[in-house]
Amino acid sequence: MNKQRRKQLKEAFTLINDAKAIIEAVANEEQETIDAMPEGLQDGEQCQGFEENVAMLDSQLDALECVVDEITETCNI
Repeated sequence: MNKQRRKQLKEAFTLINDAKAIIEAVANEEQETIDAMPEGLQDGEQCQGFEENVAMLDSQLDALECVVDEITETCNI
């Protein structure tokens, strides 16, 4: 891989890590919302929606982590 392409991948690496930080913050906020709900509401539809959001965000974080691992391996970061 030439120097320019390696540089582009390193830039992508940085942007993906920035995206991961944002997604993680949103997931944490969703989880905090769940945790702050009274127990009686934690079994309701609204809470289920928050839980689904957290699961989806966690899945996205896992996918991005795989991409980061691949870039790291490719560029020897």
